[in-house]
Amino acid sequence: MAKNLFKTGMAICMSLLLASYLSQLYSQDDLHRVYAVKDCRIDTRAGSLIEKGTVVIRGGLIEAVGAQVAVPADAEVIDGSTLTVYPGLTDALCKSLLKLPERKFDPTKIYTGEYTEEDRGITPEFKAFDYFEITKSVLEKYHKAGITTAQVIPERGIFTGQASVFSLSGTEKNKTVILKDTSLGVGFSVGGFTLYPSSLMGVVALLRQELSDASYFD
Repeated sequence: MAKNLFKTGMAICMSLLLASYLSQLYSQDDLHRVYAVKDCRIDTRAGSLIEKGTVVIRGGLIEAVGAQVAVPADAEVIDGSTLTVYPGLTDALCKSLLKLPERKFDPTKIYTGEYTEEDRGITPEFKAFDYFEITKSVLEKYHKAGITTAQVIPERGIFTGQASVFSLSGTEKNKTVILKDTSLGVGFSVGGFTLYPSSLMGVVALLRQELSDASYFD
């Protein structure tokens, strides 16, 4: 009888320890996945203002909005008492807010054939964050159109560079950046007559080869 009680007790303890461990793993995996902006002023654009409410965001999607919304137990709470929350559009493929350096082509390369990867449009090292630039007047135009967030991506070349996501809440990129490097841009710009790739078919072939090489060395 005592042995059975001991075994039962050990089984219960192991179950509790396992449950505790699994709950810790779950909370670590879900870290920064659930947010609750609490006590904020909410402009829903659909009626009267909510002077003091809560917005719950789970996995990047708005889960609940309102004055009586409860804060989930797994949420990371953000004090919104000094904030006004309102809906906005996202420009997911913005190319006009970058000031890329001027590219000058050396005509002697036509005779030497000594082209660089940048000449071919292969510039994955370019970062949109480094060239992002916005003025107050441009910012106002975006706001009037209802756009509050933009994913900015270089458009020049084939592997054009790395995109960044910005909140259009100000002109200082270090304060408004949300994600610095989000994705690698791919374009279909054809090079000159003597520069490979000089046709759309060549661009597709180059893309396939580069991706195949990347997969091989991964």
